[in-house]
Amino acid sequence: VNHRLPYLFLGDVGHEQSPDLAWEGHAGFIIAPEAAQASLVCMYPKDGSSMQLRCYGRHDASGPDSCVPGCVKPKKRSWCPHGTSGIAPHRNCATAPTGLRHMMQLQEEYTMAFLNDSSHRDCARGCCVYPRCQLYNELVLNSTALLEHLPGAVEAVYFVDAGYASNERRQASGETMARAWHRSLIAHLQRSNATDPCRPLLKVGFGEGEPFRLVSPYRVSTL
Repeated sequence: VNHRLPYLFLGDVGHEQSPDLAWEGHAGFIIAPEAAQASLVCMYPKDGSSMQLRCYGRHDASGPDSCVPGCVKPKKRSWCPHGTSGIAPHRNCATAPTGLRHMMQLQEEYTMAFLNDSSHRDCARGCCVYPRCQLYNELVLNSTALLEHLPGAVEAVYFVDAGYASNERRQASGETMARAWHRSLIAHLQRSNATDPCRPLLKVGFGEGEPFRLVSPYRVSTL
């Protein structure tokens, strides 16, 4: 299991509404492989700062001066040459969908080297928060293509276990957000008469053994 899991990033709009996203990196969705593959536009073996690559007006995504949101932009970032080795060159270029396996290998190599540095050992337990522990990869998905695969695109909702969160406040906020998302998702599936209206709520940890644990969508309180 790749324990650097996908989480929702709201972009500039989300940050304007809530400058301090306490839950960020501590809650998210498990995306179905077929939906991810169909909507994948580009990727990076670590933080790619994709939100800074915007395209305005009409643009040709296949031309020599192409601009692909989050991926490439003239004079700023281009596509990575096929077979580019080492993570350093990939900081300034985007990997095409056909390079998924290679990108994952680069990420794992970078992660091993990063954690072998004694000054980064704390990141092994509380993965992965920007800017201290950038052990995650970044995938840019086409939202239009992803929507075409709903509701099957979302297989589960998760939040990070308290024992592996960066701090107690982030964990609590992540759990609150995940439970709210899960309630909304189930309600939507039921209203739309989906064939399978059930989706699990999971808690994830980064230690030994099974990383995912099924949890009740209902909070249990004791008197």
